Amino acid sequence: MGTALKQHLGLVNAPETSIEILSYPPVYVVGDVSAPGAFEFRQGMTVLQAFALGGGERHEEMQSTSSERLRLVSELRTIDDSLLRSRARIARLAAEVEGVEAITFSAEVTGHPNTALAQSAMRDEETIFLARKREVARQTEALDDLVVLLNKEIETLSARLTDVDKIIATNSEELSGVQSLVEKGLATASRRSELERQIADLRFEQLTQTTAVLRAQQALSQAQREAAQLEDSGHTQAAVAIQDEQTKIDQMLLQQSTSQRLLLDIDTGPVMTAGQSSGLHYSIVRQSQGPAEISADETTALFPGDVLKVVTQVTPTADASVGDLAQAKP
Repeated sequence: MGTALKQHLGLVNAPETSIEILSYPPVYVVGDVSAPGAFEFRQGMTVLQAFALGGGERHEEMQSTSSERLRLVSELRTIDDSLLRSRARIARLAAEVEGVEAITFSAEVTGHPNTALAQSAMRDEETIFLARKREVARQTEALDDLVVLLNKEIETLSARLTDVDKIIATNSEELSGVQSLVEKGLATASRRSELERQIADLRFEQLTQTTAVLRAQQALSQAQREAAQLEDSGHTQAAVAIQDEQTKIDQMLLQQSTSQRLLLDIDTGPVMTAGQSSGLHYSIVRQSQGPAEISADETTALFPGDVLKVVTQVTPTADASVGDLAQAKP
């Protein structure tokens, strides 16, 4: 995992990673149940337990009302709007990663039926895109100015250090001559002491200037590193944000599919007439290796993300009249 993140995000070293399951995908219960929907998955959950969470068998008097249908329609519209904005956001993040000058939106965004919402989403992302480009430009300009300032400071300090070196050389030469004169009695010892004190002060200044140059060079290197990392850091953050946004889209698509199934169940739910009896049939739609529907019973174990379908199978009773049997035929 660490190696994969390193290659995908362009990191220098592979990060230390660990995987921990914080929550499981929910189990979805659809069909002829009183309260279809998504329910939290628990280890060891069976078909019968999920069926109970769905409110048990749906009877004619407990079928979803028009208000439930309106709720699902509203939920689907909200999901569709959220998908549009997420796709527009991914287009903007992709443009930031690629370092291009403009965003290229997908046909799912530009051709969305809700033209006003699509235009609003694209305007919002373009505004964010331009604002971030301006912010990066400002930071880059500030770092460039700092680099110029530090170079001038280093130049000035180096020039002063050169002057100090020359003065030390001159005073050292003079001290050598005075030392010879003092030994011959032609100069006083105070003159020698004064020169020695001047040289010591100059050497202290030399050390101070050298330290200042080193500090300025260190600050210059830091500013240059920050300038180089500024764009890379933005690209890395955008790449991670794309992954998060794609995960949200996948979750919304699953929720959209479930809501569509629930709405279809409301619109096409079976109605049992006189002379008929009902029995429940369970099946599970599982995405382990592609969508597959398998038959199940009340004791069948469920997996995270399973969709439990409950269907009422209507059959004629033994004492049903001929008219009832005819009515029961499709």
